[in-house]
Amino acid sequence: MKKNTILQFSSSNQIYSFLIALLLFFFCFAPKSSGLFIVLLALCTIYLGVKKELKFYFSPINLILLSIYLAYLFGLFFCENHVQGMKYVEYKLVLLIFPILFSFKLKEGLNLKIIFSGLIFGVMLTSFLGLYNSWKIFKVSDDFNNSFGSSSFSYIHHPTYFSTFLLISLAFSIYGLIQKWRFFSYYSVGIFAVFNLMMQFFCFSFANILFVVLLFVFLIFKFLYSKFNKKSLLFGLLITPFFLFL
Repeated sequence: MKKNTILQFSSSNQIYSFLIALLLFFFCFAPKSSGLFIVLLALCTIYLGVKKELKFYFSPINLILLSIYLAYLFGLFFCENHVQGMKYVEYKLVLLIFPILFSFKLKEGLNLKIIFSGLIFGVMLTSFLGLYNSWKIFKVSDDFNNSFGSSSFSYIHHPTYFSTFLLISLAFSIYGLIQKWRFFSYYSVGIFAVFNLMMQFFCFSFANILFVVLLFVFLIFKFLYSKFNKKSLLFGLLITPFFLFL
């Protein structure tokens, strides 16, 4: 009897993690379908809550998100266009739904490999759709710069948003490599990293490009500090402005 309970609990973990992975996957290229998976996730949360396989834990981060949503509601009183203001309140419901939804956590934890894979495959498919859309525009305009870049490439999400999704998925793939998950090898993660950085270029998001540059600078400094002495680190700091200028 005890063995069956453990198996059932493990199955619940897989299903819950898979629903989150599907939510991330479809949100990347079909964001309007997210509502369906949020409802399914909510129903699954209620079901597992009744079975007492979930425990309630309200983190400070969730409190911050709820505070931001309340700020949107408060700002509605000072909005000149209340119709548009109500739309923003509706758009930002995610700040209210997700903190409540993810305050209920599985006692066993989540299967991060399934969840991370959902976002990774999602951004890959969205990238290919963006490249295809850019190619169609290029065939008509014959202008590469205006075809393969910014909103022409990232036509589903704002380029900065999609650029952020790419960065997060890259971090997820590196985490999988560190954890030695199956299929997360140096070869596969390396190919995905190159592909990811190329898509960053097509997004033309200055904010995230600057973030990537600063991240590489930080990693170089960290490497110098661990391998060499502080004088080498000081020398690196002195020549950094030159590389940033480039």
